[in-house]
Amino acid sequence: MSIVAIYSFEGRFAGKSEYEFFYPEVDAVHKCMLFQVQVDDVESWEGATAECAKYGFTDIQPNGFGVMIPEVLDEEAYQG
Repeated sequence: MSIVAIYSFEGRFAGKSEYEFFYPEVDAVHKCMLFQVQVDDVESWEGATAECAKYGFTDIQPNGFGVMIPEVLDEEAYQG
């Protein structure tokens, strides 16, 4: 079963992205979250950093790791 890992990081946008999105200013530093599907809940910054690079970020500074638990979205606090 796959899980959704959440990697929080700070990185500099270098301006070369493989994906189309609303690009930030080149050389600007941002705090970001990467949501990545993985086969297990093991922290893998090597894979996360490679994905961040596809979005155009360099100088990645890891800040945290967690696992998304989709069932939480069914709780009353998240309804509506």
